[in-house]
Amino acid sequence: MSISVTPKLVIGVKSSMLVKSEVSDETFEIHDERGQPTGKFKTESTKTLYLVNEPVKKVKEEGYLEDVTELLGLVECPKDGEFGFHPTDYETKDYLETGIVGIAVVTLNDVMYGSQVEVMSHNDIVGVMNLVKATIKHDYGVDVIPQIFLFANVG
Repeated sequence: MSISVTPKLVIGVKSSMLVKSEVSDETFEIHDERGQPTGKFKTESTKTLYLVNEPVKKVKEEGYLEDVTELLGLVECPKDGEFGFHPTDYETKDYLETGIVGIAVVTLNDVMYGSQVEVMSHNDIVGVMNLVKATIKHDYGVDVIPQIFLFANVG
């Protein structure tokens, strides 16, 4: 059995900057098989996701990762240099806090055996930051200041 570790350097913002969630509780009385009230009550919670600037466009939570990417209209784990959604933790229920919307500038697939050392110029990083900022402003109408995230996918 082997474990793969893939470090990524992504320039972007947490998805919670673009998507919000709202939980609503509904309480109802439980009835028996004949339809008679039992006097017991049950509460069910429903989580609704919506874009920050479009509260009309909502989705109910079912497959949380899929709902976030669908609402944002993004591809999960795009290739380096492409704008998309980058999950940083696959064992979470909160992709709004652990998801990153942005561009992966470096992915090191062969950490164990590779000796890849890459140099990125300051201008390249600033260029990607400006591209991410402009894309988010255009697509979602939100002003953001992109950050640099370093994380590792473990599989």
